[in-house]
Amino acid sequence: MFCSIEPTLIIFDKPSNKKWDEIDHPHFNEFYLTQWIEWTDMTAIEKKDNPKAEFTEGYLKKFEYKEAWKTFWQKTDEKNKAKFLALPNFDSVLFEQITGVNVKENSKKAELLAKADELLENARELQEQAKNL
Repeated sequence: MFCSIEPTLIIFDKPSNKKWDEIDHPHFNEFYLTQWIEWTDMTAIEKKDNPKAEFTEGYLKKFEYKEAWKTFWQKTDEKNKAKFLALPNFDSVLFEQITGVNVKENSKKAELLAKADELLENARELQEQAKNL
């Protein structure tokens, strides 16, 4: 805030050398920590647990942070998911720690990400070895 220069971003705990406008940002349009559930869409358990919902014709459902992320990830389209995976410094382990979403589950992209993570780790090891020569 209140900078005379535009700094580069730290993404996934690492400097990215990218500025805000240089990134293809994913959207969060369907990310909800709360959501109004209509009476007609409520389950029997929800109706029992929210007796006033009959009069208000629904209730405000609250989601835990990681639960909201998992719901969002299931509903967002593949194009938006790809934008997350393409973020600079993308780290699937850190992403899962923060969001609870395992991007490696049931996905060909996940196989490629795992291979990319492995190659990056090998490259880091080689860099360290080269420094020690």
